[in-house]
Amino acid sequence: MMLLQGTKKPIKTTYHEWSDEVTETLRGCFESTDWGVFQDDDTNNRVTAVSQYINFCVESIVPTKTRWVFPNSKPWLSKDLKVLMKQKHVAYHNKDYETARTRQREIKREIKRCKYQYGKKLERKFQCNDSRAAWKVMSTITGLELKKSDTAHATMDFINELNQFYCRFDEIDFSSCNSI
Repeated sequence: MMLLQGTKKPIKTTYHEWSDEVTETLRGCFESTDWGVFQDDDTNNRVTAVSQYINFCVESIVPTKTRWVFPNSKPWLSKDLKVLMKQKHVAYHNKDYETARTRQREIKREIKRCKYQYGKKLERKFQCNDSRAAWKVMSTITGLELKKSDTAHATMDFINELNQFYCRFDEIDFSSCNSI
């Protein structure tokens, strides 16, 4: 019997690309803001308004980048390593085998360096006294994936069916049954 493993789809993630220039621009935006506009008697309304304004400023000033995360990509892959692999690929297809061999040696060195740096990063996360980060590291090392629960996507019809199924025992009087 052969069990086939399900395929995973690549995940599209977006993130903010922070730099010193962006931080200074954002700081200037906040310094020029008239914070007196956010006066309100209700603290919750004030906090909501200020938070939304800060998010608006961040979204409009800080550039966002989008990337695809593939399920077979290794966590230690770096941008430099990808550039080297692409250079090797181009050299090989141009039939420049000497350059391709040189790139392959550089790729091996870069892989060792990337794995070492990633291992040190995991060790730093594990050494801090944060149990959440420690468990995240352990699940990364072991490849453990927790199953996601589908209860959040349950419809009211499904929930009512479950209630009827389990409540059917409440309608029968079992007290008159003979004990064994």
